[in-house]
Amino acid sequence: MARATKAKATSAEERLAKYREKRDFARTAEPSGASEPTSGNGFVVQKHAATRLHYDFRLELDGTLVSWAVTRGPSANPDDKRLAVRTEDHPLDYGRLRDLAHFAGLPGALLEHVYQRLRGPLC
Repeated sequence: MARATKAKATSAEERLAKYREKRDFARTAEPSGASEPTSGNGFVVQKHAATRLHYDFRLELDGTLVSWAVTRGPSANPDDKRLAVRTEDHPLDYGRLRDLAHFAGLPGALLEHVYQRLRGPLC
């Protein structure tokens, strides 16, 4: 008999634990995620000049920004392929900031928009 599997629901606080473990907020201006999580449907694409230039794609979902690092920049050609590597969830404050100049290598959002969730869980 087939068993139905159900994804374990976790709170935004639990999903942000890995993000917080990787950062020293006394040394960086990155947001700690202190704001109250809300439910929304926004997304943001940010250019990130870290060790290697890449782009961050962040999708607002269940109180956090589910995040991917995209190895190469956006393309107008729909046939171009881009590798997206899943990273830890980020706090909503990370995508809501209009001026990201105080984050190392983040000049600001290239694209901010909303999406419509059609059905079922995304992750």
